[in-house]
Amino acid sequence: MTTRANTAQFDMLPFAPPRVMQNVYSEAQHDALMDMIRTYGPWPMVTKGRFQNVEQIAASTSGRIDRNISMDKFIVAQFRGWVASHGTTYFTELDDIFYDPKLRALARDYWGAQYARPTFMYFSLSGPFEATDPGHIDGVTFRGVRKENAPLWILSLMGKSRLFDRWMVKMAQVVTWWCKCPTGGFTYWPDGVDGEPQRVTAPMWNKSLVVQNERMYHRPESNGPLERRRYEGLTFDTELGVDPSDRDRWLMTTGDTVNAELHTGDLRLMLHWNAEVYNDMDDLKLHSDHRDDLTHDMVAEIFMADLRRRGVGFTPPSDPYNDMDFIGVLNDTYNPGVPRRYPPGTEPVWHRNRKPEAA
Repeated sequence: MTTRANTAQFDMLPFAPPRVMQNVYSEAQHDALMDMIRTYGPWPMVTKGRFQNVEQIAASTSGRIDRNISMDKFIVAQFRGWVASHGTTYFTELDDIFYDPKLRALARDYWGAQYARPTFMYFSLSGPFEATDPGHIDGVTFRGVRKENAPLWILSLMGKSRLFDRWMVKMAQVVTWWCKCPTGGFTYWPDGVDGEPQRVTAPMWNKSLVVQNERMYHRPESNGPLERRRYEGLTFDTELGVDPSDRDRWLMTTGDTVNAELHTGDLRLMLHWNAEVYNDMDDLKLHSDHRDDLTHDMVAEIFMADLRRRGVGFTPPSDPYNDMDFIGVLNDTYNPGVPRRYPPGTEPVWHRNRKPEAA
């Protein structure tokens, strides 16, 4: 029999308290980002291609999802574009942002470390939407096993299990929002899923959070007028981009069908800048020399050894990354569940509608 995770053991706490900041970026940097988004869109849905089944979604969020639910239930009108990876910008006009010395200084200061290396950056863009995410951690990066060679769900479970902390890469994020809407902030749980939630409150114009998101549950809140949060006919192939004839008119489209028209003033833009952080030169060389890296086989072996130690029954998988039953066992064993408390009025729909005795 599998057992639920011991919340205290697997709780996620960031290295240091998150830091809310204002006006990290200049107006010129914001304008450059928006110009790039207009020029190179349309942009795909955040969830497109990220998960192949409900078990993988559960592993990346709460682990408490009805296994019989349709994947279509996870279609949300949020869109994403990658700006940089592997320490390199895709768009040279954004070099001023990605390599900004101020951002690297924030990352070093958060950890009290000597070195910080920008690694990747992406944005998300949306109009009004209903946030269904109950709270999640970002995929953790490990020496040898990282987002470039492993799916998000396994990285999330590796982080939650605490079995791989020895190989964890220290990360710092500067997450920034531009949104004029008076509703729709950002909730985070710096004291774990049982702790009191904190918020970056709306309106969020050039507001930032310096944080370690791989060790802290967080979620976007629902945004915009309630009557405008739902859209008809969306699929995982729906895209969002600017109308070439009007730089302030945005079209949400599925193939040739226009699902919605938005104005620039309706948009919520989030920019996620990420850096790897190294305490000192020895720490930097440990990463760059690859002398103590994880392998995918090691990940499966460490998980299975720990399951046996716990007395958790499972069938050894021939393909651990695609075995639905094995993924389910990992979910049930290592996922601490969703946060217990939400700021009033920001709860996910399922949380607002559940029976009081289940709280």
